[in-house]
Amino acid sequence: MAHGIEGRPGVAADHRDTIAAEGLFAEVRVGCIKGVPTLDDALDAAPEPVHVVPLLLADGFIMDLVRQRLDGRTDVTLHPPLGLHDDLVALLADKAARACRDAGWRTADTMLLLIGHGTPKHPESGATTEAAARAIAARGRFADVITAYLDQGSFLADVARHLTTPTVAVGLFMDEGPHGRDDVMEALAAATAPVVYAGPVGTDPAIVPLVLQLARRAVARTAA
Repeated sequence: MAHGIEGRPGVAADHRDTIAAEGLFAEVRVGCIKGVPTLDDALDAAPEPVHVVPLLLADGFIMDLVRQRLDGRTDVTLHPPLGLHDDLVALLADKAARACRDAGWRTADTMLLLIGHGTPKHPESGATTEAAARAIAARGRFADVITAYLDQGSFLADVARHLTTPTVAVGLFMDEGPHGRDDVMEALAAATAPVVYAGPVGTDPAIVPLVLQLARRAVARTAA
């Protein structure tokens, strides 16, 4: 299950194909909260049992919409969103480190900026981003780790205007597009220090094993 990007599933369709190739499930479908195929389309006449794995990077407003859509569906098991996966923190840090290496920067001299969407509609909208920042900072790999958001404070454009050291930014988005590419790049244009945007984490090839782990856990829970 994905949020959807510009009315389509985006990279979630690629992840669906990868999981289907593993042969873990009788069928693998993708449904969108905003876009087509819809979540209802994906669930229509689906072989039971049905496991819904949300390709979402926060347990916030959109995840609540998913819970509401599935309320009362005894034939469906809803799993935690991808953003809560234990290995996401390491993936974010490694993605940032690769961007530093490509730019010729030392991670110890570089600030890491984690960018989330955020929303004032949900009190936990930035929780995943903040938790990831704390965990990466505790490892001491980067000079500093900070956060910024598109739709809640601290706003990305404001943070960008106050940067003073070389910065590598990673987006906690599943896809490129209006948020994961366009809005981020527009806000980072205000930066007062060198900035490299490593892109949205959801398009990184390393995200696929995490999605597969969630799928395997779903199988294991069914067999238990």
